Amino acid sequence: MIRNIGDIKWLAGLLEGEGTFGLGSDGSVAISVGMTDADVIERAAMLMGQGPHRPYFERGQMPRYTAKVSGWQAAGWMMTLYSLMGARRQARIASLLARWKAAPGNGFMLRRRSR
Repeated sequence: MIRNIGDIKWLAGLLEGEGTFGLGSDGSVAISVGMTDADVIERAAMLMGQGPHRPYFERGQMPRYTAKVSGWQAAGWMMTLYSLMGARRQARIASLLARWKAAPGNGFMLRRRSR
């Protein structure tokens, strides 16, 4: 999908208010957002390059929809969105990216060649 600056700003606003920046179940960086508005989550998922997850239901409540990305995709979005986020989110993103970059096996660290 082709994204424009309006789409990126829309996603930044949504994630600033409703999103979570953290670590996925595999230890990689992750971004997730969830709410009862299926159309909003479908748009967010499409922008981030993912399909929305199936809704889950809690007894007596409306269905909740989520969109998630992790790994390189999430890291790319974190770097893209960083300057559009508030100070608290920027600090969280910086901390997560530093940890992710230092983790072995993610392909980010440069390795010395033996001679």
